[in-house]
Amino acid sequence: MSDLFISEILVLILLLPVLLRPFFRRLQRIEGIAVLPLLSLLLCLAVIAGSGLRVTFVPVLLFSILLFFSGLSRMARLFVGLPTDLFSSLSALYAGFLLLIFSAVLLCSFFSAPENAYVASGKIQRSIIAEWVSPGITARFTVLGQVPSGGSSVAPIVLFLPDIVSGADGRTTAALILAENGYTVVSADFTSKTDFNTALFSHPAIRRFITLGYRIVAERYALTDGDELFQAQAKEIIRLEQFARRRYGVNAPVFVVSEGSGSRVLLARMKAEPNLFAGGVCIVPQDFTESFSSVPGGYRTVTSESGPLPADAGGAAVLALTGDRKQLPGFGELGADDVLAALLLGGERDSGRRNAELTGRRIASWLAMRRNYENK
Repeated sequence: MSDLFISEILVLILLLPVLLRPFFRRLQRIEGIAVLPLLSLLLCLAVIAGSGLRVTFVPVLLFSILLFFSGLSRMARLFVGLPTDLFSSLSALYAGFLLLIFSAVLLCSFFSAPENAYVASGKIQRSIIAEWVSPGITARFTVLGQVPSGGSSVAPIVLFLPDIVSGADGRTTAALILAENGYTVVSADFTSKTDFNTALFSHPAIRRFITLGYRIVAERYALTDGDELFQAQAKEIIRLEQFARRRYGVNAPVFVVSEGSGSRVLLARMKAEPNLFAGGVCIVPQDFTESFSSVPGGYRTVTSESGPLPADAGGAAVLALTGDRKQLPGFGELGADDVLAALLLGGERDSGRRNAELTGRRIASWLAMRRNYENK
């Protein structure tokens, strides 16, 4: 059971006595119930601060806000010492209407509950490293693996460059599978006042929620354009590479797993500096318009229906992973982490994270093939 789903249930449990109070005299005598909408709203804010705002959590958040404002006058009466147990027939009718909404929100929470996280087969070290990058820019790096920092290791490094709607935790299953296979996996969220012209985009969680919400409504990016996004992510891949080489070995082979908008940046970087990375993976939708053919070293395309990787896949510098639109390639593990968002985008639930695990194991297999090819 995911932490987000447990948080949603806790919020709704706090609100249930508020909704039932007009119908039960025993509950009417409990004055403190008037404070529960405030506590539920504070819990919602704590959940958002801890894990970001996901579309799946929005119905619970909106219902909590509605109950907070509906009970504001009763809560104010409590604070000034006035009685709060007076309920008219109209109040009971309104509470009955809110109970119907409560039931709909509860059902939505159950049907869109995130999938359980992938459990690694061995002990994986997870480190969160916050760094000041430059004036106005800070980074929160997430590192998975068993390799200690210090620059002496030559274990292969995998950088994750997600689409703008994802973040450092957009491919947790794939990252854990790669860490199981001996890679040092590095991803990051950047807080920047200079990368984007829109002030709201300075914080990664807000940036992700706005762009994802707009993609659901209008199927395009919001408050930015392709050129600005490309320039911002071009800076991100440089910061990722510099951090990884500085901490985990300047001589270690570096691979990049990109997704969606990040794939444009990876392909451009590999064209400009063919020997910079040992190989790259692009997880993109089938209508991705960038050209793979001009990438030095060639490419191989694998779909979710094509079965095992071709025997000569390791000879290509780039692996393009794509699939049916319902699997939402390019959106991270949205079908498992933010199910309501996936459904609104026309996708489907990734039950048991099967698609996410398949993608992770395909990436691991190709990286092994690529390393064997390079070592010949």
